[in-house]
Order: sequence, then structure tokens, then C-alpha cells
Amino acid sequence: MIHSATIKNLRGIRRGRLDALAPLVIIVGPAGSGKSTVLDALNIGANPKPREAAALAVRRHGLPAGVRWLLWKGGEEGPAQISVSTLGGETRTCRFKGPQDGSKGRGQKAEKPAPAEFTGLTEIPEVRLVDGSLRRYEARIHELFLQAMEQGTAKEVIEQVGEILPRLLTVEVVGTDKPVLHVVFHGSSLPLMLAGDNVRRFFRLCLELATCPRGLILLEEPEAHQHPAVLRQTARAILSSVERGLQVVLTTQSLELVDALLGESAMPDLNQMVLFRLLLEGGRLDSSALPGGDVALMRQCLEEDFR
Repeated sequence: MIHSATIKNLRGIRRGRLDALAPLVIIVGPAGSGKSTVLDALNIGANPKPREAAALAVRRHGLPAGVRWLLWKGGEEGPAQISVSTLGGETRTCRFKGPQDGSKGRGQKAEKPAPAEFTGLTEIPEVRLVDGSLRRYEARIHELFLQAMEQGTAKEVIEQVGEILPRLLTVEVVGTDKPVLHVVFHGSSLPLMLAGDNVRRFFRLCLELATCPRGLILLEEPEAHQHPAVLRQTARAILSSVERGLQVVLTTQSLELVDALLGESAMPDLNQMVLFRLLLEGGRLDSSALPGGDVALMRQCLEEDFR
């Protein structure tokens, strides 16, 4: 489990550090406070494939100048550096920098970021970032379902989806050349893509959680495009994965999701949760941590972070 992370010269963060991460980490803050960059940092710093993780950051933010825009002030202050430490005492430092030709034009070809130094983390066998805005996740949803079947977690996912589709019997893959997931009801079935955005997004979230049994999963605004009625089921799915031993770090702009996570947690579970409030000024990332048991007490203050 990741216990701490230090971030230097990554996107809008010149200096920042988060300490005492828990199995469930909730990150809140106003727009531009560095929430998304923290997820990028954790994905790059802890990922067994840091080059691919950095390239993902370039793609998901649509950075026209490639890796250069992953760096603070385009790399003028030096390379980006991310250090993560685990609860077991392992430490990993990952550094990468932009091109060496000195050019800085907006139309520059996107370079492949090349982490220059890293060591493995045996405690973190897999790192996965789930960003609902990326189309590639929709394309692989049937692959995730087949993986869940192989791992024996598909039944749990179907039960979770059944909470928002009460008449659901099962889910099955139809076709071989172009496989399509179908949701099956009494006497009828239809492709998952026609079941509605809420169902499709919730189903994918449950699959991502179910097929990442150990390691770290990073969720960017899992409440995005979801109906408020689905938030409680979203909270249950997240908490269930934490109980299985998965570390979950999520950003959110929904106070309702925070309330749902608190409401679905038993009192001992609150000790496995921490909420970070972020503020980014002049490249300096400031964070304040609230243990799970204190989040409800500070709820009124938290409302300021969602305005």
C-alpha cells in the first residue's frame, strides 16, 4: 500500500507531498487544486510501467506539446520527480524530462516521456487509473468482463449491477468476431450500450474494481455523469474492493459521494479512510488530512471545497 508521495515539477505542482495515505483515500479541493495531477503522479510513481503511465497522462489531458507540458513551466525548472513509499518501507523514485533540443513550440511533435530512474515495488503488483472520459475503456469492457469471469468475480459484479437494474438476470458475451455484452432479463435481452449511460458507466467501474484484486486503483471523479441514485451503489462497490485489500485513491467533486462513502462504512471501516483537502498556489501543493472518523464532523467546512 502506498503510504506517502512526493511530487516535484509535475504539471502545475512544483512541490507537494501527501503523507499517511490509507486503504481508501478521498481527494477534494476547488478547481485547479491539483487533484488530477496527484492521480497522474501516483500512476507514474507506483506503476510497474512508468513510461506507459506518463504517456497516458499526456493523452488524457490532450497536451499538444507532449511530455513538455507534463513538466512545471515546460521543464525550465528541471525534470519531474515522483517518489512514493509503501507502508512496508519500500521507496521508488521516478524521474523524467522533456526533449533535449531546446525547442518549445506548441506544434511540436509529442515526445514519449522516458522515466530515467525507477525500481520496482513488490507491494504494488498493479496500478490502474480509471478515467471515464477515455474511450479506450469503453472498447475493452467485454475484455474486462471475461477477465472477471476467469477470476471468479463476475457474479459479484452482476449482483452489484442488479442493485440498479432490479430485473437483471445475468450478463453474457454475444458474438465472437465482434463481441458485445448483453444484459439479460426475463424473456428479453439488450446490448449493454443500450441500457443507458448510468448502467454502462457503473458496470465498467465495478469491472475495473473487480479485476484489480491487489495493488492500487485510481479513480477520477467516479460520480461523473452518474445519476445521484447510483452514488450509494458506487460507494458500496468501492468499499467492497477496499475490504478485499485493494487500495483506492479517488478524486471527487461530489459531496453526495463523500456522504455515501461515510454512510455505507461501519465504524471500524472509518479507520481505513482518509480525506485530503488540496490547495495549489504558485506551484506549492498544500494538503490537510482528515481521518475518516473526523470527516463527518467537518462536513460543513468541506462544503467550501465543492462550491
